[in-house]
Amino acid sequence: MTTDRVELVCSGLRPELATDIEEHRGGVLRSRGEYVEISLAEKQGDEVLAQILASGGSILSVTPRRQSLEDVFLNAVEEGARSGAEMRDTTERSISQGGAQ
Repeated sequence: MTTDRVELVCSGLRPELATDIEEHRGGVLRSRGEYVEISLAEKQGDEVLAQILASGGSILSVTPRRQSLEDVFLNAVEEGARSGAEMRDTTERSISQGGAQ
């Protein structure tokens, strides 16, 4: 599963809109001096762009970010490794408690 995201760079972002983007739209904001970088789901991009412009802000750039096949593979491997480690921990606890014979 890929997660398509968009990165916006803007200025003049109102604090209440920044809060809304973070709390209700899953956006990640990073302040870069007078500019703010916003990373959010691509499906949220158009609406957030319109809100920024309607509130008097300016858009400096819009960059789509897509996961590569390599990213998807590495995430799957990492998730599998975590699942395997959790399974080993559960088995070891069961054995140490005398649950497995």
